[in-house]
Amino acid sequence: RHRRDEHMSTLPQSPDTIDAIAALFSTLLNITLVQVLGYAMKRSQRLSQTALAGIGAFAGTVALPALLLRAVAALDFGQVDLSVCCSLLAGKLCLVGASLAVSSLTTLSTAQAGSLELRAGVLGLLMTNSDDLGLGLPVLGAIFPPQLVGMCFVLNSIQLMLLNPLLFVLLGVGKARHVPEGRTPLPTGEVVLHVLHSLTKNVVLLSVAAGLVYNLAIGGGTGASLPPSLDSLCRLLGQAFSPIVLFLSGASNVGAFTELSHLHSAATPLVAVLCKSLLLPVVVAAGVNASGSARETANFAFTFNILPAAGSTLVFA
Repeated sequence: RHRRDEHMSTLPQSPDTIDAIAALFSTLLNITLVQVLGYAMKRSQRLSQTALAGIGAFAGTVALPALLLRAVAALDFGQVDLSVCCSLLAGKLCLVGASLAVSSLTTLSTAQAGSLELRAGVLGLLMTNSDDLGLGLPVLGAIFPPQLVGMCFVLNSIQLMLLNPLLFVLLGVGKARHVPEGRTPLPTGEVVLHVLHSLTKNVVLLSVAAGLVYNLAIGGGTGASLPPSLDSLCRLLGQAFSPIVLFLSGASNVGAFTELSHLHSAATPLVAVLCKSLLLPVVVAAGVNASGSARETANFAFTFNILPAAGSTLVFA
C-alpha cells in the first residue's frame, strides 16, 4: 500500500489541469468578493434602494443589450451544437409544465382568481431563467474552451425570445384575472396580444434580433464584427454588465436569509431549486449524450444548467 501511495504521489499532474483549477478558483474568489461588497454596502445603507434601482436599470437596458448585440453579431452559428439547444429547450419546457403542476398543488381553492397563473409564472422564471451571462460567462470561461462558452449567448437568447415571452403571457393572464370582486377581467386573448406587443419594445430582445439580422446579412451566419466605433462602444458598455449583476446579486441577499428561515417560506423555493439545479442538468446532459455529442459538450451542458436563477427573476416577481 505504501508503494502504491508513493507511486500515485509521484504521478505527473497536467499543467492544463492546474491552470484550469487556478483560473476557476480566481474567478470564484472574484465573484464572491464582488457579491460580498454588494451585500456590505446595502447592509450598511451606503446605497439607497433608488440608487440600486438606477444601477439595475443601467445593467438591464444598456450594458446587457450592448453585450448581446456585439456577441450575437460576431457569433459563428456553424459552431453551435444543436443537440445542446434542443435538449435545453425541451428540458426547460418540462420545467414550465412542472411549475404549473406545483402551482396547482400549492394554490388553495379559495385563492383569488389568477393566483395559480401568477404563481406558475414566477416559479417558471425561477426554474428556467438562469444567470447565464453575469455568472455563467466568467465561471464557464475558466473551465471550457471559447467555442463552447460562446454558446452561452445562444442559450440565453432561447430563454429571452422563447421561454420568457411564454412565462410573461402566463403572468399577464394571472394579473388580468387577479381583479377585485365586481370587476370584469380582460379577455385572455386581449391580454396575450398586449403582452406580446409590449415585448416588441423590449430593448434586450431588440438587441438580440438586431445582432442576428446583422450576422446573417453581413457574415452569412458565420459572424461579423460591428463597425469599429460601435464595436468599441458595445465592448465598453458590455464589460460593465458582469460586475454590476454580481454586485446587485449580493445586495439583493440582504434580508433574504431571515425570510427563508421560516419553513413555510423555504418550501416552494427549495422545490424550484431542486428542479433547476438537479433535474434540469441531468435531463439536458442525457439528451446531449444521446445525440452522440462529445463528452466535453455534455459536461458544458450539465455545468451550464447548474447555474442559479438570475437576479432579474426578483424584478419580474
